[in-house]
Amino acid sequence: MKWVTRLAPHSPYFGPGLLATLQLMSLRDDGSFIEVFYMNRAACLWRGHVDVDANGTVAVPEGPGLGYEPDREVMARYRVS
Repeated sequence: MKWVTRLAPHSPYFGPGLLATLQLMSLRDDGSFIEVFYMNRAACLWRGHVDVDANGTVAVPEGPGLGYEPDREVMARYRVS
C-alpha cells in the first residue's frame, strides 16, 4: 500500500529558512502548501523576489545554493557593530 501525504510546513521565516523550505517543497508534485508570514518589511534581503503573488504562489529561486544572494546593501544598512 502506498501512502500519500500532503504537507503544509509552517515556515515563519523571511530569509534562509523560507528559501530552504521552498527548495525542499519544490521537489514534491502533490500541490502541497507552504505557510508564509506576511508583513510589510522595511527592507528585504531577497529584494522582494520571494513574495507571494496575487494568485497565492511563490516562485522557487533557481540560482545556486538557496537560490538568491542576499542584498549586500541591505546587510550593510542594518549591520550592528
